[in-house]
Amino acid sequence: SRFDLNLNQWTLESWILLDLNSSSTGWIPIIARSNGSGNTPKWAFGYSNNYNQSSAGTNLAFHINSGSGGPFINTGNCPIPANTWTHVALVKDGSTYTFYINGSFCGTVTDNTPFSSPTGPAVLGQEGGQFFTNMQLDEVMIWHSARNAGEVQTDMGGYANCNQTGLAAFYKFDQGVGG
Repeated sequence: SRFDLNLNQWTLESWILLDLNSSSTGWIPIIARSNGSGNTPKWAFGYSNNYNQSSAGTNLAFHINSGSGGPFINTGNCPIPANTWTHVALVKDGSTYTFYINGSFCGTVTDNTPFSSPTGPAVLGQEGGQFFTNMQLDEVMIWHSARNAGEVQTDMGGYANCNQTGLAAFYKFDQGVGG
């Protein structure tokens, strides 16, 4: 499936407009796939706004839970500016996770946590029926390939070609206001 990330290589990308004007803290998911809340198989790419169950602080992060807990993978060096459209990307190549903000490298982490693929639906802006996003999303892309910095930079500036090799899903959100 296009949302099956227990592959050796993949890339997640999105433009986000993060609203941090509220006093709330927590986990702010961009895209996630989960079997539900709690310790169930899941993965989620998002932003930790001093979420108390992670060590991510205020950083872009990737959460893995194989069913008995799991890490919030982050570099500790990827804060996202509030109220500014920002391009974010996460590239997995083997056990290496590389984070980009606005096309610029912001850190790499090696993590060998086993990856259990959830069977629940992939969703944008929430995780496991909780942790609803306080941000706007645009141009969400899932790739079944590890994109390099040049590829991330090139496609963040305009639309990716929908027929590009490895592009598994692309949500442009160009249709206007939904209802």
